[in-house]
Amino acid sequence: MKELLITTFLIFALPLSSTRADFATDAVKIGFIKNRGEFDGCGCSLWLATDRKQRESRLVFVDDLGETALMNIDGKDVKLPHLRHYERQAKLKVGDKSWWEYQKNDLKVRLDFVVTKVCPPKDESCEVTHYNAQLSVTRGAQKQILKTKGTCGC
Repeated sequence: MKELLITTFLIFALPLSSTRADFATDAVKIGFIKNRGEFDGCGCSLWLATDRKQRESRLVFVDDLGETALMNIDGKDVKLPHLRHYERQAKLKVGDKSWWEYQKNDLKVRLDFVVTKVCPPKDESCEVTHYNAQLSVTRGAQKQILKTKGTCGC
């Protein structure tokens, strides 16, 4: 009886574990951007929330203030056209929320931003807003979500 149970387990469990492993290898892989190219002026730059270094070589998302975004997906830098967004029209304050969506073919990116720091009211030279953002990348049934932080401005 014991041998029958072990044999039954092996017959059913091994194919399931193989299927799970195959599915995991198909996941969307988000990497560090290799070449910012023309994305070097005003815009948004995001790092992993756990990344203490916050260097340009460790960016996971950049955009040019709404027209096009750049990410590294599956080892390649990919430009993503802006699809739609919602952002508060009044002066930003800590806690404000917004979202931005980008899409290229079957690859969809959504960012959900929360303002964490704004410029002091009397600092006319300050042009940067700080954010925490959830970055979601979807391709078909595959989805990858990252917690990020970063800045938008000039």
